[in-house]
Amino acid sequence: MRNFPALALGLLLLSAPACDNRGMPMTDGGGAGRCVLDLDCDDGFPCTLETCGVGGICEYTPLDARCGAGESCVTGRGCVSGSSCTSSADCDDSIACTVDSCGVGGTCRHMALDELCTDVALPVCDASMGCVRGSGCMSTADCDDDIACTIDSCGADRTCRHTAMDALCEDGETCNVATGCFAAMPCAIAADCDDGNFCNGTETCDPKFGCMPGAPPPCNDSESCTVDRCDSTLGLCVFECDRSSTDPVCMAMAGCAVTGPTCNGVFTLPSTVNVPTCGFADLHPTLSRLTFEWDGFDMTVTNQAGDLVLADSSAPTCPAVEATYTLSGGCDEIFTLSGTFTDDDTFAGAISVRYTGSGCALVCPGPYTATVDATRM
Repeated sequence: MRNFPALALGLLLLSAPACDNRGMPMTDGGGAGRCVLDLDCDDGFPCTLETCGVGGICEYTPLDARCGAGESCVTGRGCVSGSSCTSSADCDDSIACTVDSCGVGGTCRHMALDELCTDVALPVCDASMGCVRGSGCMSTADCDDDIACTIDSCGADRTCRHTAMDALCEDGETCNVATGCFAAMPCAIAADCDDGNFCNGTETCDPKFGCMPGAPPPCNDSESCTVDRCDSTLGLCVFECDRSSTDPVCMAMAGCAVTGPTCNGVFTLPSTVNVPTCGFADLHPTLSRLTFEWDGFDMTVTNQAGDLVLADSSAPTCPAVEATYTLSGGCDEIFTLSGTFTDDDTFAGAISVRYTGSGCALVCPGPYTATVDATRM
């Protein structure tokens, strides 16, 4: 336990923490404030540059140029002389995850220790910000957005920046930071540009450039226990429990407990099933082991050789499964695995193969079906 100088303690008591729109204090217990705007991060020291950074956490950059001659700016203390400390108590930076000490020459030192961060959601100690998620960028390579017409960079606050460059597009095209190069359509009002897809963002009409694409909605609730997606049919962001998670915290959340089969895992068959094929393709799959992977929305089933990967994207899929794989050719071969998880360790179903297309008439047999009963390994 460190001792706070009387003056610093007084400042902490007089400065109420910033609050979010629910009236809750925006603090994370590690010394760094929560924020929405840069103004939420004002620490009362003129020599620090306050910004709202990655994950809505306040970041403070000391600027020595704002201090007098022979002084330097220290986060949490303001302008101090170069040899200001006589004991470790003089060096307290109000950041709980740093070990503060007064070094040789009266210079304060602040050692960041991750193990002093007790919140599992904020596991990394930053010497200037306190306990943070640790997901900020470290270099430009971390900020690649896969959009060819943007210049990507990692800022001093570890926040990715993407600058649109029209010069990197074809003639007549404009660069949009969210969607890339596009050729604008002429328009009179914004309604002329609406494509009816919520997940594409709200299109606008620019008097000079015509229709401008919107930014996709940020469907991210910052909750590790949910699967986030944008549903264009419903026209809204959907946040649902990640039922494939084995994290006890997630499983304990209201409505997230897995009450039936998990629909995940590796299952073995009592005997190998040899699946026939039409003969046009070099695929003769066998089933002796099946791997089921369900993320709460889509199911993928793979055989032991990995040459047959069936997908079920019809919701809901668990515990019922109807996964398909189509091998295209002169005669399309459609493999279908259907069945049900009767409990967490048992799958009961069948696999079938049917053939469609003009090349099937003379050489392909009729539909084939085999029983697939599997148990968890």
